[in-house]
Amino acid sequence: MASMALDEGSMPLYQSIVDLSKMFRYTLRTEAATVALERGADYVKAYLQLQRLRYGEELDVRWRIDPGALKVQVPFNFLQPVVENAFVHGFDESVHKKLEISVEREDAGLKIQVVNTGTELDEQKLRSINQGIKSNTSHGLSMLYQKLSALYEQEFRFEIGMDGKRHTRFLIGIPVQGDKGERYD
Repeated sequence: MASMALDEGSMPLYQSIVDLSKMFRYTLRTEAATVALERGADYVKAYLQLQRLRYGEELDVRWRIDPGALKVQVPFNFLQPVVENAFVHGFDESVHKKLEISVEREDAGLKIQVVNTGTELDEQKLRSINQGIKSNTSHGLSMLYQKLSALYEQEFRFEIGMDGKRHTRFLIGIPVQGDKGERYD
């Protein structure tokens, strides 16, 4: 299919096939519970390239990753469901879509934030969503919460809130493997 796309001069289609291939390789070849953040970020970048094909210039993505965090082990496929949530539940079709993903080393852990310009949520809605995430349902974010809980017990943070600009913010705090004994709060 990729060579057909090249033969027809369709570079966007070719790139999409390449991105899907990267995503399939990541999900099919990874058996470990954790991967280097760099691998997880590459997976999300391939996913976002597919979204860029759909939204074009209406999608603005910014990455800020502390280079010292790239080799840190993180849960397999934990970031993509958070990013996908912005597209499924957050973004309004009429609004320019902005997404900012940041990762920084902090004390004995990583602080990961995903901020999007999606629907503004009031305090009651935020409280309801955060409670629902912890309810062990089959909802994507609830499954992610359970994954984090299985890996880190109570030594992690996962919550949805609003940033100072009234954008939706996902905050994930996880301990760095090997840094035992200190909580991430």
